[in-house]
Amino acid sequence: MATLTRAQIVALALEAVGVKPAGVAASGEDTLLGERAFDSAYNRLRKFGLAPFDTATVPEWAWSPLTNTIAADLAPRIGITGNRLNEWIGLGRAGERELARQVAGYRHPIAIRADYF
Repeated sequence: MATLTRAQIVALALEAVGVKPAGVAASGEDTLLGERAFDSAYNRLRKFGLAPFDTATVPEWAWSPLTNTIAADLAPRIGITGNRLNEWIGLGRAGERELARQVAGYRHPIAIRADYF
C-alpha cells in the first residue's frame, strides 16, 4: 500500500483549489498556508478518531477525503467566495463523512498517551 506525506497532501490540496498547477512548486507563502490548513484539519480529525495515521504516512484510502477537507479549509483563506466556496465546504464535509465511514469498520490503532501521578 502506498502512502503520501504531509507535504504531498498539502500540494494536492493547493492544486485542488487552484493555487498552483500540478508539477509546479508552490510559493513559500502558499505552502505555509497549506501546512497550517493541513495541521488544523488533521488535528480536528484526529481528535474525533478520524485520522488514525501519522502525517508522514497518509494511507491511500485517506488521500482524497483528507485533501478535500484541507481544501475546504483553504478555500476562504485564498479568496474563494460564493457558490464555489459552498461547493468546497460541501466537499470538505463529504471528506469528513468518508473518513468516518472508512474508520468505522476497522478500529485503527491510535496511540494514546497517559500521564500518571
